[in-house]
Amino acid sequence: KSTVDFDGTYKSMSLYYEAKTTSKPYFPLENVSNHQVEHLIKQANVGALCFFLVHFEKTQDTYVFPLQSLLYYWSRWKAKKRGYRHIPIDDFNTYAFKVKNTARARLDYLNQVDTLIKLLEEKDEA
Repeated sequence: KSTVDFDGTYKSMSLYYEAKTTSKPYFPLENVSNHQVEHLIKQANVGALCFFLVHFEKTQDTYVFPLQSLLYYWSRWKAKKRGYRHIPIDDFNTYAFKVKNTARARLDYLNQVDTLIKLLEEKDEA
């Protein structure tokens, strides 16, 4: 078992993420392993920024989906709540950050990481 696809540092902050892809108009939670979620939770608890980078093949859209958002769906799925085996793409449009192509990179997810860092800083100031 591996941990996650990426761990490193960006702007003095630890980053951990798992990259996933789906050919469906939703993200099946069964595509995520328990050990990956557990690892991300441990890292988040010590201050790391953790997320999933999810690509939808049909629409060619990619999203930065914060761990905290995924955990809502994950806990409902694990508790066997009806209707929570997957995350609809519409929920990604609400709870995630769409990655755009820029001159810097084809999938410039760091722009969205900057947004997450800013939100965390604002939360800490409040």
